[in-house]
Amino acid sequence: MTEDCIEINQLEQTWEGAIRCAGEILKRKGCVTSGYVEQMVEVVRENGPYIIVDEGVALAHARPSDGVKKIGMSLAVLKRPAYFEGIDKPVVLMFGLSAVDSDSHIELLSELSLLLKEEDLKEQINGCITEAQVIKYINFVLTKKQSGGGN
Repeated sequence: MTEDCIEINQLEQTWEGAIRCAGEILKRKGCVTSGYVEQMVEVVRENGPYIIVDEGVALAHARPSDGVKKIGMSLAVLKRPAYFEGIDKPVVLMFGLSAVDSDSHIELLSELSLLLKEEDLKEQINGCITEAQVIKYINFVLTKKQSGGGN
């Protein structure tokens, strides 16, 4: 992930808007088309909020399709939490994922799982003022976890 894959202080309040925000970052990076962004929303409409991967954290994605140009991951840090129907706890971190096939994104998901093990992940990222600070924090956590330090 790089700074241009992250947007902080997003004002989206709906889950649809939050997903579109993460998707638009992927689109700007040349990873996906507009159609894929809409597929990300449609998948949740059809299947419910299964994309919530941890309290306050969601991973928006759709099946690999023609709408995916390359693998990518984005992060929308929500200034106002987004609520999913039937879920009490709102989402404050909306990750977006584009995968060209069913295997190429495994490393990204592995790194995301390391991040999610960090106890104060949401608080630390929400405390960042710039995208550069978010990247610095993510890199610190991943380096710590991959070298055997931390949780």
